[in-house]
Amino acid sequence: MIEFSGVLVAISALSLTVSRVVTLLRNLVDPDGKLPSWTSNVAALVVGLAFALGWQLNVAGAIVALIPALAAQASTLSGVSGQVLTGIVIGMAAGFWHEVLSALASISTKNEAIAKSQ
Repeated sequence: MIEFSGVLVAISALSLTVSRVVTLLRNLVDPDGKLPSWTSNVAALVVGLAFALGWQLNVAGAIVALIPALAAQASTLSGVSGQVLTGIVIGMAAGFWHEVLSALASISTKNEAIAKSQ
């Protein structure tokens, strides 16, 4: 169970980092917010892939190795294919963190507005 927890922590940390990098890039490239929203999703996938391939991260192989029925097949994800799958997972999970951080920012903004009006 510790191994699975470690994998989740690694994916969460990396996807949060990808989310912040994509936000930074979006603010640099499109400060007015005129680009379609799907460009952020594509950018997250590209940044996730770049992180996984650049740092040779392979969390997918570790996840498959933890599943008893698939453990014998873990070697098929030991190379670049595992890194690509890891990058896709990290990029997709970045969308979750973007939504969480946006919701928290919205709550904070509303609370500040309420506090100022009182």
